[in-house]
Amino acid sequence: MTSTQHNSIDYLCDLEQFGIKLGLENIKVIREALGFPDQSFTSIIVAGTNGKGSVAAILDTALRSAGYTTGRFTSPHLVSLKERFYVRGTPVAYDELVAETDRFRATVSHLLMNGKLLAPPTFFEATTAIALSLFQNSGVRVAVLEVGMGGRFDATNVVTPTAVAIPSIDLDHQQYLGTTLAEIAFEKAGVIKTGALVIVGETQLEAVEVIRQACHERASRLVEPMTQVETKIDLQNGLTELDMTTPIRRYGPIRLGLRGRHQVRNAVVAVRLLEELEDCGLPVSKEAILE
Repeated sequence: MTSTQHNSIDYLCDLEQFGIKLGLENIKVIREALGFPDQSFTSIIVAGTNGKGSVAAILDTALRSAGYTTGRFTSPHLVSLKERFYVRGTPVAYDELVAETDRFRATVSHLLMNGKLLAPPTFFEATTAIALSLFQNSGVRVAVLEVGMGGRFDATNVVTPTAVAIPSIDLDHQQYLGTTLAEIAFEKAGVIKTGALVIVGETQLEAVEVIRQACHERASRLVEPMTQVETKIDLQNGLTELDMTTPIRRYGPIRLGLRGRHQVRNAVVAVRLLEELEDCGLPVSKEAILE
């Protein structure tokens, strides 16, 4: 990276000093100042405790195979910050990330000076806003956004998703989200918006009932695939091959690559969401799902 690129990336990394701040006030102001970039594409939010990254990756791959220009916002990154921002299945170039970071930085500076923004953004608020702008500028048709923590007050919840995937709900981040499954499920259900398609994976009844109630209150369509999908698993040489029969069609064999029942759950959640997207105006063929 050049010194200019380092300066921009350092700016983002320095925002980590502001830690975790739950709430949507900052991101709403920033989103408006950036021109509501998320309104240029369809959003899918992936929330939950475990499986978010796997489900987001499956959705991204299948949607691209179906011919859609995709964006994917994920966290954390392993080596490079640009790993959080995928367009067309590839991390964005540093030049693009730097340009959008510089624009974001200037916007935030102006908002702080005129008092519209009362506190500096957190690192996650910044990367979320930058992702939305990157996707708009790249002509993304469908963006898959992975929630950072919780849901109700997570920065990704500034968008209005067409669909929501919740692979699992378990006890996590209890100091922020609550000490019971019901409390944590309530926070994660915060990403469910009126009329959205919602797919919830294998989780305990205490949490599922909270999701059901949220969907009822918001007239959202809930699909619980673990009770309606038949699966047959074949473990060979450290890999998992899956035959799956859904209410729509039969798939198989699907090579998942990693062992574990949780990988099957993630695949079931992703496939059922992809099938149901046709009713949302985003058809995805069997061939695209299997690719």
